[in-house]
Amino acid sequence: MCATSDYGGYSTFRWLLEPMLEATGFEILDAAYERRLHGAYTCRRKS
Repeated sequence: MCATSDYGGYSTFRWLLEPMLEATGFEILDAAYERRLHGAYTCRRKS
């Protein structure tokens, strides 16, 4: 399932997931995307 986002083109709800991670206290250290179908995030809990 994909959606058009402000990031351009299609994404796997990156526009929704990243703000949710940040709002729940996580800092996104790295994000890797494979053909816009799969995203892997490395996060750290903010102190």
